[in-house]
Amino acid sequence: MPSAAQSETDLESEIGSRWVLVAGVLVLVLGVAFFVKYAFDKQWISETLRVGAGTLAGAAIWIGGVWLTGRGYQSYGRMIAGGGLAILYLSAYAASALYGLVSPGVALAWMTVLSGITVVTADRQDSIGLATMAIALAFLAPFLVAGNFDQHVVLFRYDTALVAATFVLVRRHDWPLLGLASFWLTWTTFGFWSSTSYRPAYFVSTEVYLTAVGGLFLLILNEHRRSRHQLASLICGVLATGPLLYHVASVAVLFEHSLPLLVYFVAFTALGVALLRDRPWLRLVLWAVVAVPFLTWVYSHDNGAWYVAALTVAVALYALHLAGQLRALETAAPLPEIVLFHLNGLGLFAWLYPTVYSHADSTAALAGGLAIWNGALAAESRRRGAAGPVPHALALAFTFVAIAVALGFAGPWITVAWAAEGAAVIWVGLRLRRSPLRYGGMVLLALATTRLVLLQFGETLVSFTPLLNSRTATGGFIVALLYGAAVLHDRHRGALGVTARRTAAALVAAANVLTVALLTADIYSFWEVRGEQFGASFAREVSISVTWAAYGMGLIALGFNRRSAVLRYLALGLLGITVVKVFAVDLLALDGIYRIIGFIVLGLVLLAASFLYHRSRRGTLPAGA
Repeated sequence: MPSAAQSETDLESEIGSRWVLVAGVLVLVLGVAFFVKYAFDKQWISETLRVGAGTLAGAAIWIGGVWLTGRGYQSYGRMIAGGGLAILYLSAYAASALYGLVSPGVALAWMTVLSGITVVTADRQDSIGLATMAIALAFLAPFLVAGNFDQHVVLFRYDTALVAATFVLVRRHDWPLLGLASFWLTWTTFGFWSSTSYRPAYFVSTEVYLTAVGGLFLLILNEHRRSRHQLASLICGVLATGPLLYHVASVAVLFEHSLPLLVYFVAFTALGVALLRDRPWLRLVLWAVVAVPFLTWVYSHDNGAWYVAALTVAVALYALHLAGQLRALETAAPLPEIVLFHLNGLGLFAWLYPTVYSHADSTAALAGGLAIWNGALAAESRRRGAAGPVPHALALAFTFVAIAVALGFAGPWITVAWAAEGAAVIWVGLRLRRSPLRYGGMVLLALATTRLVLLQFGETLVSFTPLLNSRTATGGFIVALLYGAAVLHDRHRGALGVTARRTAAALVAAANVLTVALLTADIYSFWEVRGEQFGASFAREVSISVTWAAYGMGLIALGFNRRSAVLRYLALGLLGITVVKVFAVDLLALDGIYRIIGFIVLGLVLLAASFLYHRSRRGTLPAGA
């Protein structure tokens, strides 16, 4: 273990050899800069002589640093050489931007040659410090000498050459930090340029540039994966975001140019599916990052000019993902494969819907056609002995049938679609014994119920008809699905044990709560369209109370008949709420004989409920789920 004296000596050596050296180089560079400015202010020498003196001084310092490096003073000499390089860059910058002695193109070439010499030196001396400094200054050079003319193609070629040089260096040396620096500088400078200088007319050259540097960084990433550097894994994680950055930039560049954008969507998806064949999570991400901008484009181009193109691209994207999945689904497919299969099927309908709808075509027929397709896909998979895709294709077929029915009756098809897909996913999860699928299906059912409540419970049409309306039909469909899910869980008690019983009970409870809510909403709507009638408000509250009491009585009777404690507890809860409502709201508005009748009716209901419980005491109170 090092002694305290040894540690102090190491610290002193570090400060003296490294930090003092860094400070000295910085002070020297600043001194030269201040001298140039001072000489300019005093008019001592001409502008040409100032630039020449700075260039000679920088070159001398650079050569001296390289010479010291060759004599064994490697760290010291490299730092000195870096200071000389910085002075040379300052001289080139002054010649172009400050004095106008040379054109921006000449100054850029000047800086490029300096960077090239530094890169070659860094490569020979195995110095990542010199290489990083050269690359960083080279990326900054175009912005230091930029003129007022259009030179974006030159800039793209220049930056592509820098990234290519980075690739050569990281392939020859284990320098992942250089790859990281080049990656950050590339995207930072591109972001700055695009925010200040991009024009829609530049889209071809910009996309070619993005594709070139994107491919080079994939090669650099592949090199870094073999690195032994302690930060290699972290740096690889950063460089792995490159395809996403490329995609975002490409979509932004091409969005106003529809045909190239659509070609890009198909090409990007095809390449991604091919390269990510064994990475389902990444293919799921690939689907999402293409699906969202494509859907945005479809909604903004739902006109006749792009009808065929939109349909073609939608089918192509769906087919590419499906082709990459069928083999994986034949075995015990991982969860992301299953999620992608369902999202891809539903996404096809979402992509096609705006275009079909805008042409007054039958969207119900579209849903029906997709239901037939998925049914045929399930049948063909079963015929070939590949049972894996069968339940998933059948689940999608059921969802599309529900969507077709909802669209055929002008109902809220999105709510129906969520609910149907949720129930179908629950069925698939139970069949395959995949708990995440069961939970995901229940979340979809919950979202469908929430959407029903938020969007339709507060809506009353002038043509409202109790029970025979879109809200009740949609809600009744969800209630039926909840009961169906409860039955499915009950049938899988052997595999799930107590979890099946509890989940079934929760689903039954949710179905009854939603049923009561639907009845209540219908009563509100019935009296809302008759709001001008005298006593409509009072009649509404009484109607709700009577409905709740009657439903509670029915639940108690059904609970005893089916030996279901869940139904009986629900009934008791509903009757309790009814009693509170009657006392707190309804009876306060009654006078005379009406109040007496109200008390008598409520009392009779409670007595009837109590009688059912007393009768049950002849034996044992029925237990059950």
